[in-house]
Amino acid sequence: MDAAVRVREMNEAREKIGGEPFLSGDDAIKEAFNFGLCQELVLNENYDERLQSLKDAKRERERIAAEQRAEEQRIAAEKQRITDSKPTVIEKFHSNGQLKIRTNYQSKKDGGRKHGLWEEFHENGQLSGKVNYKEV
Repeated sequence: MDAAVRVREMNEAREKIGGEPFLSGDDAIKEAFNFGLCQELVLNENYDERLQSLKDAKRERERIAAEQRAEEQRIAAEKQRITDSKPTVIEKFHSNGQLKIRTNYQSKKDGGRKHGLWEEFHENGQLSGKVNYKEV
């Protein structure tokens, strides 16, 4: 329904109950729809107070949600910082499931280069070679 029809319907409803004409315009009607206050708008009973109360509650929910998102982002950043500060080990496997290569790396914050023991294994699991890297 378009704006003129909504305003006409509002005025007809108010006329039926002996209320004052509606002069606020279509935006007020749309807002009443959004907040579920159509009956209050027609009856013109405590509409402004109820609308303000609902707007305040919505604003508070949005503030809390924004705070929660900010906290989740802060936690994710802290988890990433902790992850980046730890050394890692990468393992690769032969098609039969036996370990093929194990490589140690320094933490990302220290450059993430090979550092420490590197081992290579045959398909039967026997060690074939090893090297000790220092920041390569």
